Amino acid sequence: MTNLLKLRNEILIEMYAQADPPLDFQRVLESPEDYSQEQEWYLDHTLDSETQQNIVDDICNQNNVSKREKRILLCEAMLNLGPQNPQQS
Repeated sequence: MTNLLKLRNEILIEMYAQADPPLDFQRVLESPEDYSQEQEWYLDHTLDSETQQNIVDDICNQNNVSKREKRILLCEAMLNLGPQNPQQS
């Protein structure tokens, strides 16, 4: 089975690197206490849904994930933890 947590983090690192403004998501992973959800820091970063989808597709294709695993990663990265879509802000 694929390590979904590792892939999710890889996807989020790339999404936030391409977001406006960019964010080093590796720092978020290393120091989560500096990024509480109450601060809603993630709302300060935007990335269009097409680019988000392309990042998920590329990383999933590189790692041969199943359709089920890809759906899980899509939900986690695009709907829960990723940068905000500027069309929704």
